[in-house]
Amino acid sequence: MATAEAYSEPGDHVICWDSGGGSFQITAQAETGGSEVRAFCGRIGVSPVTQILCNEILMVDYASQPPLNPVSTAHARALVELLKGKLAPPPPWLVGSRSVVAIGGPNSLWSVGLMALHRDAMRRAVLTRDDVSQMLASVVDKGDDELLHCVPAENNDPCRLVVPKIALLVAVAEHLSLPCIAFQPCIGSCAGVAVLPEFWQ
Repeated sequence: MATAEAYSEPGDHVICWDSGGGSFQITAQAETGGSEVRAFCGRIGVSPVTQILCNEILMVDYASQPPLNPVSTAHARALVELLKGKLAPPPPWLVGSRSVVAIGGPNSLWSVGLMALHRDAMRRAVLTRDDVSQMLASVVDKGDDELLHCVPAENNDPCRLVVPKIALLVAVAEHLSLPCIAFQPCIGSCAGVAVLPEFWQ
């Protein structure tokens, strides 16, 4: 029951999470219906998260593109807590929702997290709270060579971004108290997808 709802309800029940290099957006159809959307957004994407990890936790110069791995468990957890502190208060319509559907391509937070768990990164999946926690535990205290399975074979982002991506996923999921997240592989506009029922058919 906790997992099916995320795929089965179109329209205003769909809450869509998209995250990129500079920001993330979680959107849903407004209660008034039509084309209006409500959103929870943050100017925290992979690049800002990596900069925070460098400059505020590891105390290295982000601009010099230093090697980041291995990231210790303590540093990764500190990053998650720091990110949570930078997020806006969770809106009531989103807290604890079982209807969040994340969308993204092979380099997305969720694909990287699935690869960390040695699961198929480009198939529909449902991530539980335990899965999200295990993703972070699977990538800490590991060097680049040990994280190669977390990046796609082609057109991949570097291994130095694995921990920042998963830390962002964990931070947002914990901040919103999400019990599960459904992942739908795709690339597109978050707000647009959220209000187009054709996508969910």
